[in-house]
Amino acid sequence: MPATLRHIWAVFDAAGGDLVAYNVSPDAPPTRLDPEAGTSTTPASKSAGYRPAATYNDRAVERDSARELDRMVEDAEFTRARKDLERAFPRATVPEVSERKRRALPIPDSIRLGLSSRQRKVRSVNKHRTQSSLPKVGYTAVRTLIDDPEHWNTVGEALSAARGDAL
Repeated sequence: MPATLRHIWAVFDAAGGDLVAYNVSPDAPPTRLDPEAGTSTTPASKSAGYRPAATYNDRAVERDSARELDRMVEDAEFTRARKDLERAFPRATVPEVSERKRRALPIPDSIRLGLSSRQRKVRSVNKHRTQSSLPKVGYTAVRTLIDDPEHWNTVGEALSAARGDAL
């Protein structure tokens, strides 16, 4: 989820979800806007959908419980391999960005400046390293996911049902 959308979503959740929840009809059951609930026919974009409020709240409680379990596992005196096996959500494998390279996000709707030569080179090196380390099975799986819209929907729905928003 992009950082801007993550920030907006956090504001809505902090407000108790009242800003994103409304009923289509006064007689309809209460619903909540859920970015994971929508469907898409293209991998380029996906619209959000609505879930019953009870279902949405149950999923939020499950995610909070899984995060708490992960905190307990990290505090336990297990080896790193055992901790990785016991976690509900995978551990982040991306190294932390140093303070020297960290920068604030630009203002929304601002004009984006081009990347510096150093940034282009670093991205190119990382891209080629990643592409060379991906086995052919990985390329085949990605191509199948992108080329087949039905497979795209099936995988997206399965991931949403399994974990939902893992942030």
